[in-house]
Amino acid sequence: MTTRTPACPSSHWLWSPKQPHGRFLHLTDIHPDTHYTPYTRPSSACHNTHFGKKSTRVAGFWGTPVSDCDSPIRLVDLALDFAEQWADEVDWVVWTGDSARHDNDPQLARTEEEIEGSNQYLATRMKEVFWDRGVPVIPSIGNNDVWPHNVMYPGPSSTTRAYAKMWTPILSPLTNLSTLSHGLYFSTPLLTEHKVAAVSLNTLFFYDSNKAVDGCEDDDDPGTEQMVWLEAELERFRRDGWRVYLTGHVPPSTRNYYAGCYRRYGELALRFQDIILGHFYGHMNMDHYFWISLDDVKSASSKKSKSKPGARQSAKFPITIQGAHDYDHEDLMRELKALPREEKVDFADYAVVNVPASVVPTYFPGMRVYTYNVSGIYPPPPIVPEESFDVNTEFDDDTESESQGKKSKEPNPCKGQKKNSPTCVGGKPRHSHPLSATRAPGPFTPTGYAQYFLPGVEEAGESEAPVWELEYATYESGGNGTWAEKGLLPMRMIPRELGGHMRCPSLEAPESLADPEPDAEDPSEPEASKKKHKKKKAERRKEKQRERLRTRQLLPYQLRDLTIPSYLALGRRLAREEGVWGEFKRNMYVGTGEEE
Repeated sequence: MTTRTPACPSSHWLWSPKQPHGRFLHLTDIHPDTHYTPYTRPSSACHNTHFGKKSTRVAGFWGTPVSDCDSPIRLVDLALDFAEQWADEVDWVVWTGDSARHDNDPQLARTEEEIEGSNQYLATRMKEVFWDRGVPVIPSIGNNDVWPHNVMYPGPSSTTRAYAKMWTPILSPLTNLSTLSHGLYFSTPLLTEHKVAAVSLNTLFFYDSNKAVDGCEDDDDPGTEQMVWLEAELERFRRDGWRVYLTGHVPPSTRNYYAGCYRRYGELALRFQDIILGHFYGHMNMDHYFWISLDDVKSASSKKSKSKPGARQSAKFPITIQGAHDYDHEDLMRELKALPREEKVDFADYAVVNVPASVVPTYFPGMRVYTYNVSGIYPPPPIVPEESFDVNTEFDDDTESESQGKKSKEPNPCKGQKKNSPTCVGGKPRHSHPLSATRAPGPFTPTGYAQYFLPGVEEAGESEAPVWELEYATYESGGNGTWAEKGLLPMRMIPRELGGHMRCPSLEAPESLADPEPDAEDPSEPEASKKKHKKKKAERRKEKQRERLRTRQLLPYQLRDLTIPSYLALGRRLAREEGVWGEFKRNMYVGTGEEE
């Protein structure tokens, strides 16, 4: 293991000996764009007034939601200024990549120098805002952080070395650096005294849009190498009594990963369920969660499912695109309705993946603060006694069977296979227990999250910046007597409407009534009149959006915690309660109304 020693460990690295806050921040898909120009055409990626489709809408000063435009630097700085208000309130920061603009302007192609410069800017800002206050940052690489986008070859390479150099100054001094410059994945301690760590994965080696790799098919595939490393790290963490968070850019789903990589990740997620505290990813820009199930993993391991692009099966919460223009909510509802009843579900067969809204205004910009239970963490509680399962029995079709009271062993599925092939990782124990942190309330159990957003990003002008607000939180209601008074969130970050001190302008009553619905457009109207009609129609749409924001539920889900049972129970509620389903859809699109 390669480590580096801090210059002043007793004075600078303060997070280890201090009482944890029980919070961490998740930032994803910031996409800074130095070429963003206010008042240009959104169809030109907000770069130009002459190219792109004509529209009455122009790029906003602070950003342009529901468009193909990336984040102006002033929006990036505004987001980091708000994040800085959390620097003394969180224990670490998860930063899940895509820290360069999209390659969506044919008039202005990206370069490697620009991409790395954009990432360097954010790494420097992360150091100033967090690391210099003793808060470690866990970065990961996104599919737009490489050139060309999506394509990354096995390392070590100039790309891996460049990012390793950028990231090293914001990582814990105890980070395992042996794999960082080789493949841009690593493990790092978060709370050394309490035995909590994080693993940052390079998901580009699993991503089926990366044509430079073949997934996890062969022993020498970078995806296979990373999965073998991940398994060894999880074994080591478990042996030493550590708990771990898994993070990365592209979420693990059958619609994102090569089938073999998804199968391997799913197996590890279920095999080490008792020490994995959560799975946190970005990339999708939509606010949602989904689950990995045993059925999904079995499906991915079938002989018909080869590790190649296009070999995809249905996935729980099958969100497949960065944006929702062709998203099918009926598919999602079918998955929700197919969830087993609580008395029939085996919680050992599930793992939950969280994906927050992005900073880039695909919808409204967003960021998320998670909370976890810090009661009873002195001394670090032991890993609970395990229930061991035979992975071969759970994941493969060729298993041991009972016949007339006698065991007969079917042919070994590993026979004739490569040692680390996707169909030859069975026969290893699964570690799960009803009292593990992600299945029952206890030390380190995730207790909830607060989702913050920037609803005034387009309307704000040059003279006054838009205001970050609480969009919603997952906690139970009850005012200060539950989550506010217990200190889950600082009072200054809780809206006045919930007994806190935060002003949320979007919740305030309008000063005047909206204009009436405009009349239908008359084809014979002169061009000036048509433009006026379109403008009134856009204003009406904005007014409806404001009303939806004003009447949103701040505590829509009423979750006791973020355990696997709580998340699956929420899924069943979404399937049967129209009001909760409506709030969930609204939150997916970060309050922009794009669900309609």
